[in-house]
Amino acid sequence: MKKNSFLILIAVMALASCKKDLNQIPISAATTSTFYQQPSDFIQGVNATYNALRGYPDRLLNLSEIRSDNIYGVSVAVRDWDPINDFSPSIVSNVYVEEAWSTDFNGIFKANTVLDEIKKNAGFVGSAALATRLQAEARFLRAFYYFDLIRYFGKLPIIDHPVLVSEASAIRRSSVDSVY
Repeated sequence: MKKNSFLILIAVMALASCKKDLNQIPISAATTSTFYQQPSDFIQGVNATYNALRGYPDRLLNLSEIRSDNIYGVSVAVRDWDPINDFSPSIVSNVYVEEAWSTDFNGIFKANTVLDEIKKNAGFVGSAALATRLQAEARFLRAFYYFDLIRYFGKLPIIDHPVLVSEASAIRRSSVDSVY
């Protein structure tokens, strides 16, 4: 009898437990139009913009100090920074050069996205003071990434809003004075 009542209890719980449909949006389906809905989302967007600074000390060492007389980089085997250290004329495909370009422009893209979303969804930010602070941080980071890029590459495309890949390929490089 105990066994039967236990099985009946489990059957009743199993049948009665799921009355609502689970219509949840998957976390992986978030886009900028669905993400920026509360103040913490905008703060997270600016924090993501800071993420491009993680490799900055290594980048500074590998692209700047290696070439100076502050460091004498001697390697026993061939290292990725050897062409930079040796002032090789063909370092376009070097991993450090590619990383500097892509990481800084990813930071610029994130800053532009946050600035664009603050402009479009100002009501979700919360307060005007928070919106001003987040805009200032995003603009500073965008300027810092451009400053980092201009020291290594000279002329750069100026991108001040989120662009698609097809649009990015059509943007021409601007003069150094324009970037500054």
